[in-house]
Amino acid sequence: PLLPAFGLVSQGSIRSGGALRSLPRLRGGSTRQEQQLCMSTSTENDALLQQDGNSQALLFNRFEKGTTVSSEELVHRSWKGTVPFPAKGDRNPRIQFVMAVLARLTGWWGKEIKGTNEVQALTMQLGPLKYRTPIGSASLVNFQYEDQTTTSVLYRYFPQVQDILRRSDSDSLIGVLAISGKELGYFELRPCIE
Repeated sequence: PLLPAFGLVSQGSIRSGGALRSLPRLRGGSTRQEQQLCMSTSTENDALLQQDGNSQALLFNRFEKGTTVSSEELVHRSWKGTVPFPAKGDRNPRIQFVMAVLARLTGWWGKEIKGTNEVQALTMQLGPLKYRTPIGSASLVNFQYEDQTTTSVLYRYFPQVQDILRRSDSDSLIGVLAISGKELGYFELRPCIE
């Protein structure tokens, strides 16, 4: 009952579960790992991120080597997000630290993309409840970045804020949070089905 008073819209519930690796593909082209990732908690997701050895520096390198991604590849999917804590030698470690802490404190789950103009960039999770915030309303736009045209998530209420996305590999995207064109920190998105 309190959630609508704060402008939050319930999206149903998800169960907690662990992350599985290297399992066969299921219907819709997803893996069991992707299904479990959608149901994982922030703590379990952090463990998966650390197990993969990701830090801001590694995400930066994967972003720089990444390929462009089109809007068509993103729509009609949910994307589970992770924000790593900075490691020794990372660029902008204070900003990356703040991003990582805020992602955990707010329960940032990831992004839901139903269409190019129907993007929920700030999908949150509180216990078993997944919800979205009005300030996370966004759209997908093509964006010229470092001589490449790629897809960017442009926040409707904060047009100076955008998430610039590149494909890291067949299973993940790397995003950079940019405000007025200045790179702040990095995050990873993996596709999932629920």
